[in-house]
Amino acid sequence: MNSKDVQQRSGGVTGLPWLTPLMVIAGAWAARTSVRDYPDWPLWLALAVLLAAMWGLIWRTVTGVHWASLLAAWRGWSHGTPLPALPYAQPGSDAAYVALRLGQLKSWLSSNVQPYYGEALLLCTLAAIVAAALSAVLGATAVLLSLASLALTQVAVLVCQGNGKPNTWLSGATLVGLPVLLGYVTFQSPALPAWALSLSSVAIFADSHGQWSRGRDLGLAVAALACAALRWPASAFALAAIWAARFTLKPSGNESIWLTLAVFALATTAG
Repeated sequence: MNSKDVQQRSGGVTGLPWLTPLMVIAGAWAARTSVRDYPDWPLWLALAVLLAAMWGLIWRTVTGVHWASLLAAWRGWSHGTPLPALPYAQPGSDAAYVALRLGQLKSWLSSNVQPYYGEALLLCTLAAIVAAALSAVLGATAVLLSLASLALTQVAVLVCQGNGKPNTWLSGATLVGLPVLLGYVTFQSPALPAWALSLSSVAIFADSHGQWSRGRDLGLAVAALACAALRWPASAFALAAIWAARFTLKPSGNESIWLTLAVFALATTAG
């Protein structure tokens, strides 16, 4: 296989490792009235940030692998020495065929997977173990959110058919929406402000990464209208002000900075 075909992709919506922890902090900020009930809140917040960082690491690793090229190489792979067959297995039998395919699988893994993705996939496995431990410490809701993150990661690979370009909405849900919820539920039971903040952040993320028409900031507009419908005038005004600033300045690049500003503004004023 050509090394270019299996080169791990980075950048784009998956190349923002600092964004996910910030979203956890934004969610916790939205629940700040309950934080005072936790004398050791810095520890709980640090655990939540670390858990979300593990989600992001798993997402970037799994969706960054060009699975389509790897599986295409496997379908045509015929190299490798058969593994020792079971005793008394006859040539041409099912047992002999299994031994042959297992030998080819071992050869394929050592030739096409381990050299390019071995370290990354090992790191991903360790991240999953750490995420499981942190989820158990943070509670049942964190466990459910972790399972949702892993499920969305797998769905994203299936939707993009392993081409290394995950769907923007799924990226937003995993890298932004779920971390916002995690930060909130670490200190307070899920409530309307948490869901509004999470869904708005996903919409703004999808819009800022080109899911809708570029330059129109429909995500910000939708979030502002939703806040107005929920009778949150301060939130609607804050998002409208950010939308007006972007419309006037017409900035290019730094979309994640604007996203962070909008989410923190909503976290401060929601409710």
